[in-house]
Amino acid sequence: MELNQRLTQIIGDLVIEGNLEEALLLLKDKYSHLSDSIDTIIILNLANYNSLQSRIAMGMISPDNARVETSIISNNTLNLARRTIPKAIERNNNLKDIYQFENDDHLEKIIGEKNNLLKIKWLEQGIIASKSVCQIIRDDGDKGTGFVVEGGFLITNFHVLPTEERAAAAKIIFNYEEDIAGVLKKSTEYYLEPNTIIKDAALDYARVKIKDNPDFPISEWGFLKFGDSSTISKEDSVVIIQHALGETKQIASDVIIGKYNGKIYYTTDTEKGSSGSPVFNKDWEVIALHHAGKSESDGGYIIDDIGTRAAANEGIPIKEIMSNIKEQSEK
Repeated sequence: MELNQRLTQIIGDLVIEGNLEEALLLLKDKYSHLSDSIDTIIILNLANYNSLQSRIAMGMISPDNARVETSIISNNTLNLARRTIPKAIERNNNLKDIYQFENDDHLEKIIGEKNNLLKIKWLEQGIIASKSVCQIIRDDGDKGTGFVVEGGFLITNFHVLPTEERAAAAKIIFNYEEDIAGVLKKSTEYYLEPNTIIKDAALDYARVKIKDNPDFPISEWGFLKFGDSSTISKEDSVVIIQHALGETKQIASDVIIGKYNGKIYYTTDTEKGSSGSPVFNKDWEVIALHHAGKSESDGGYIIDDIGTRAAANEGIPIKEIMSNIKEQSEK
């Protein structure tokens, strides 16, 4: 109890002095092990704090709004120290009193063929990767998803941006997402340079340069790196960051169920508006471009060379897309 009281005092002093990052790092160092939910809350607040500092430095947020967001993070930090963490400690101590085992060597097991345990830093890496994912709004109101790759280029589906005219009229929205309190963050709009478009209907991709804005450089959103889709196998986990149904940024995770005829098949959920989303491996590398899906009622897809048919979502390997871009660029 004395330790918890001392923690509250230290965290309170740090918050009052404006050392929010130090306060959150202290909480992460000492108490992230208590539960996944506590560690996630700390990580999200750290990410929000770092994002806020970047926006302040770039002049992308007004002083009044900066004070409001700082106040929210400060209150979250104090609530962790004063309420959430002490309750978790008390609950864990109570559980230790209830459950006593003479031998716990066989209490936990890896279930299935693959080990799904990940370092908690995986969440932070995912937050960084998510910054490069954006929403695309066409002039006819249809919406899709896209992502930034090296050089300030946008990649999405051909059926989202099939022509220079569509690309010229499209808006690209970054940071269209909610914060930890469910409040909409400030988003930033960009346009495209339609004469730079490279596309292919068969591979269902379009790559086009994003028109930079000196006041809000596109480099602020980073870019995604590619992984080797040839090394993936059935039951590997994949993650999709997307603007499903045209809503704020969302995430879904499930597994690969097959590879066939140059396509990757997975059970990770998507919706209309998810077209053009990046499909990540466990290292947050893009291995495929999501472009379509079929349910059982639609007949599903053939997902392997023995003819298995299943409901699935379908992605185009990013390696095939980049190879095609290179071929077209060299013509």
